[in-house]
Amino acid sequence: MSAQDINDEMLMAYADNMVDPVERAKIDTIVMSNPTVAAKVRMFQQTSTLTHAALAPLIDVPVPQALQAAVMRS
Repeated sequence: MSAQDINDEMLMAYADNMVDPVERAKIDTIVMSNPTVAAKVRMFQQTSTLTHAALAPLIDVPVPQALQAAVMRS
């Protein structure tokens, strides 16, 4: 596997610890040897952290009845 074989989706999964150990090891090697890929992973990690922080207050907000009904109809 090389840097050209890795797409953004794979790097996002890597940044979120959502890849299997074998794939993670392969990507680790590339991240350690490629500053451009490493910077992209850091950006995805920061984005994930910011997104989780922004959405955390909404976890306990109840889903509106109208939305529940609309989902059940579809």
